[in-house]
Amino acid sequence: MIYQLQPHEFVKAKSFFTPLMKFQAMCISVLNHDYPGMVYVDDRDHPTSACLLTWITKKEYGLWGFLAGDPDNTAFLTSLHEGLFEKTIIEENVPVILFTPSPDQDWSEAIKSICAPRAPIPFPRRHYSCQKHTFDWRSQVPEGIEIRKIDHSFYRNPNLILHEEVQDTVEKWFGEMNGKTDDIGFAAMDGNTVAAWMTIDFISNGVGDVGVHTLESHRKRGLAAITSAAAMEYAFEHGINTIHWTCAADNEGSFRTAEKLGY
Repeated sequence: MIYQLQPHEFVKAKSFFTPLMKFQAMCISVLNHDYPGMVYVDDRDHPTSACLLTWITKKEYGLWGFLAGDPDNTAFLTSLHEGLFEKTIIEENVPVILFTPSPDQDWSEAIKSICAPRAPIPFPRRHYSCQKHTFDWRSQVPEGIEIRKIDHSFYRNPNLILHEEVQDTVEKWFGEMNGKTDDIGFAAMDGNTVAAWMTIDFISNGVGDVGVHTLESHRKRGLAAITSAAAMEYAFEHGINTIHWTCAADNEGSFRTAEKLGY
């Protein structure tokens, strides 16, 4: 069987996610009720296996799933499989789920069982963290570029040229969540165009998670590092003590930027 916990019940499964919470701000934020998400367990009162589901901007872009507890719980795996494929625990329009298993258990066979008859696609990730800001970004801002904090003015300004991802982010922060989030964002502006941006999402208990992107037309100018450093500086000055940076293991541009910034 599988049961969805109500937010006030999340504490029953929280200990299972402790290994993941060391590097996954998503788990921290959902379990602390700072960000929406769902937690499913095998037993409402005495769980032994759990799955946490959340999303970054919109559910229809895909869900992030985190698996913890006992990976050999056949009944839970079967119920989770049925709930996913029969769309009883996720919406019909969810195209993909990116599963991250707790590192204290081997979930490789369990994930195959959850995904069967489809084969799960391995997606190796790199994980970095940073506790201080040292990068001098102000001296490196290119001529014609302005670094700005993403705030309500982005949401209200009809003249800004926003990438869809930035638009979705500001709508989530200032529309859907109506400012009920401490998430942070900075943008590199080329006129009215958002050329690069960095967000620190899922902020909870002084921990956040990075999202960063540069338009292809503005790459090779250092804007990712500059924008990220600006966001980091602001974050560390406003109560953040740890920022996590995760990216695809083969995304050299991303992880080199992280290392350049001291992650």
